Amino acid sequence: MGNNTITKEVVSIDDDLIDQAIVAIESTEPTPEEHEAEQLARLIPSIRAAMDRGESHDKIRKKVKSAIPALHYTKVNALLATAAKLGCDQPEHADPGDRMPDKEGAP
Repeated sequence: MGNNTITKEVVSIDDDLIDQAIVAIESTEPTPEEHEAEQLARLIPSIRAAMDRGESHDKIRKKVKSAIPALHYTKVNALLATAAKLGCDQPEHADPGDRMPDKEGAP
């Protein structure tokens, strides 16, 4: 058996290394705006399905507002317009966890 020598490299943690780590973490986390956009995009198939069922725009607006209470009315209108434009050929493919409640205030 030979005489093995293990060489250890010393790494000093300085401000530059910490800054690089913070940038790497922040670049992988979605911003609040990205999170909101993703949440809104998930509602479009459900909105389109409600339109296909013949629900009124007022009823759909109420359901969207119950799903996301802090949503501004201009964003609700934009969601309705987008859902109307895009259509949804297969509304059954919408994620059931992201569907709007059938009754106001229901989870």
